Amino acid sequence: MEDRNELGCWLTLKMHEQHFMISVDHVVELTKTTGHPIAELPGSPPAIVGTMRLRDKLIPLIDLRIVLGLPSMREETKEVIELLDSRRTDHINWLNELESSVREQRAFTLTTDPHACKFGVWYDALMGDEAKLNAFTNGNLALRAVLEEFADPHAQIHQLAVEVTGLVGEGRAPDALAHIVETRETVLGSMVRLFDRAKQITAELRQPLVVVVESDGVRAGLLIDEVDAIRRLGAEAFDPVPGELEHSEYVTAVCTRDENRPLHVVLSVSSLIERLAGALRRSDREALHAEAA
Repeated sequence: MEDRNELGCWLTLKMHEQHFMISVDHVVELTKTTGHPIAELPGSPPAIVGTMRLRDKLIPLIDLRIVLGLPSMREETKEVIELLDSRRTDHINWLNELESSVREQRAFTLTTDPHACKFGVWYDALMGDEAKLNAFTNGNLALRAVLEEFADPHAQIHQLAVEVTGLVGEGRAPDALAHIVETRETVLGSMVRLFDRAKQITAELRQPLVVVVESDGVRAGLLIDEVDAIRRLGAEAFDPVPGELEHSEYVTAVCTRDENRPLHVVLSVSSLIERLAGALRRSDREALHAEAA
């Protein structure tokens, strides 16, 4: 296996709830994308997302998720924010429909069960599964706290329909409308702020880390989700690549011998750089040309 010696050091990485390892022999440094604008390069392969200036040097960036056939963090984040936006709009429209049903003297047909609406189904599944919740929040306590705050106002919003129906049944439609207006300004307003806060934290939180690596004089930054640890392992810790493992051109072994840890896939930085070397050098030249222009 490439880079493996009697006792090697390995940087363990995490992406999309999967675990990987690369040899520290190729690692130059770790940094964040925060504070380092990424310049996109039109025409580059999808895995090369652009360049980043680091201490007066342009570093081409490789989205390791895309290389390995995983959804990019950018796309995942976009989907989460779109989901939150959609569920926010659902509840605004739900309350508008409740008001219209009272004004037009017709039955309200949307769900009054907070566990049955689209948000409720998603929310219950997320909050009821600790592993899913930790993955969604990336362990961030602020986002977790925001999610927990949804429970009460969400239940109150749906309870409103029951209360409004009762008021209408008693011939108190004006009181029902007043109750809706008050709830829109208070409870719904609280939910809208929670949705907006959840989107903000999600966008801030889901920023990839950069592992700057070098092989044969070519330097690049690997975009990953998070770094786990540095481990010292001997040859006995590794097994051959399973035949069914995808993207085997970048995979040299798997580490399965530690029963207290999940399976880690060992990635070859040399193979990765060699495979993308032409595109990396071209992206570097194009970035320099763009800066000069």
